[in-house]
Amino acid sequence: MRLLVQHRTAYRYPKPAALGPHLIRLRPAGHAKAKIETYSLHIGQPCELRWQQDPDGNWVARATFPKGSRFDALEITVEMAVEIHPVNPFDFFVDETAETSPFRYAPETLRELQPYLESTVERDGRSARLRSFLDELPREGRTVPLLVELNRRVSQRVRYIIRNDLGIFTPDETLIEGRGSCRDSAALLIAVLRARGFAARFVSGYLVQLTDEGMVPDQPRGVGRDVVDLHAWTEVFLPGRRMDRLRLNQRTAVRRRAHSACSRGPTCAHGPARRDQQRSRHSGFL
Repeated sequence: MRLLVQHRTAYRYPKPAALGPHLIRLRPAGHAKAKIETYSLHIGQPCELRWQQDPDGNWVARATFPKGSRFDALEITVEMAVEIHPVNPFDFFVDETAETSPFRYAPETLRELQPYLESTVERDGRSARLRSFLDELPREGRTVPLLVELNRRVSQRVRYIIRNDLGIFTPDETLIEGRGSCRDSAALLIAVLRARGFAARFVSGYLVQLTDEGMVPDQPRGVGRDVVDLHAWTEVFLPGRRMDRLRLNQRTAVRRRAHSACSRGPTCAHGPARRDQQRSRHSGFL
């Protein structure tokens, strides 16, 4: 199925404002399962727009505005044609060395994965509440079922809400609240996965989920209306014939659902003006 997605963001200022350089991360990454056929980003105010890539391979648009100019508003429009199809998130190869957990990543991949593994500082800084939650969770078993179970436990513990205020909850704050947005759940899941020895990262991007037409027999129905929104999720790296990335969120299932990652790592989608709809980075390889 081919969709046309249009995403508009507008900021209105109480009085004309001078605009500094803006970094905009709203272009899907090349590894997205959804095929991006066309893409355009337009800014309503006069500016110079240049594309660059950061060290993680994210596409970043840098907009600079004429010196001395002031604007009543800033308007950003993304338009893209996307081809989506049903995706089985478990259709990937896992190397026999990683079929059961815990396992060790090969030395030749450890250097690359280091930013996504739990650091000594993170391990030593675990709060009592996070340690208690980790004690409730399984530590070993067949790798894919273990990942699914860890994902389920986080989803079970955290009630999903739409949160429009700034920032991401720490894992401890999410556990205290017992609720959180997708970015808060992703951050908690990253902490859980890294504590179990998995390389995990934060990813943000677009989520396209179409109305469930009963295509999956004997399975719970999905959404009652088409949804296109900004979203955050977690990816985990598993050794395989390629760098398999499992996307984990509150509903990992076989549906007409497409994740299109725009940013990997904790950077917001749009530099100076952060909102819940312009996510900070989330984790996610698988």
